[in-house]
Amino acid sequence: EEGLLEFLNVPEPSKTLSANREILLPAGQYQIAWRARRFESQILEFEVNSSRELELPLTPVSDVLLVDDDRNKNYERVYLEHLDELGYSVKRVKKAPNLFELSAYPVVLVQTGGAPGGILVRRDQKNIESYVKEGGVALLFGQDIMRTTKRHGFLEDLAGIRFLKDRANGETMSGFGQNFSLNGHGSM
Repeated sequence: EEGLLEFLNVPEPSKTLSANREILLPAGQYQIAWRARRFESQILEFEVNSSRELELPLTPVSDVLLVDDDRNKNYERVYLEHLDELGYSVKRVKKAPNLFELSAYPVVLVQTGGAPGGILVRRDQKNIESYVKEGGVALLFGQDIMRTTKRHGFLEDLAGIRFLKDRANGETMSGFGQNFSLNGHGSM
C-alpha cells in the first residue's frame, strides 16, 4: 500500500512513499501527517538530531465507515445487519469526518434518513468529493439527499447524477427514456 506523507512544519512538499523510503532532513522538530487506505490517519511529532529510522505506527481501520446522520431514526440497523452477515467490520460515527479521517476507509456509507435540511453541509460534500477522487468509495442514502445537495451540484459533479424533481406521491418513476414501477405491478 502506498500512502501520503505530508510534512506539516517544513517547506517540504507532500510525498507519496512506499515502505523503506529514505528522506534526509536537517536536525530539528518535525510533524508529519500519515494517510494510507485501510489504516488510521495520524499526525506524528518527532525530533531529528542524528540519523534515525522512523517507524510509522499503522493501526488498521474497519472495512466500512458508516456515517449515521439520520437524526436518531435508526435506519442504519438494516445496513449494519447486512454488513455483519457479510463479515464486514463497521465503524459508526454520527457526523461525516474530515478528509484526513475519511481517507483511511475503503468504503464510506452516508445514511441521512428522511431528515430534511442541513444534510451533508458543503464542507462534508467537499470532503466526500475529494475522498472519491482519491479512490475511495462512497455510498449515500437518504430521502432528500438530491434535493439538499443540488444547489452546489455535488452529485452531478461527482457522479453525473442530475436532479430532475422531487415527487414522492406516486409509484412510477421515469427519466432518460426508462420507466419503472415501484411497489406495484411490474416492480423489479
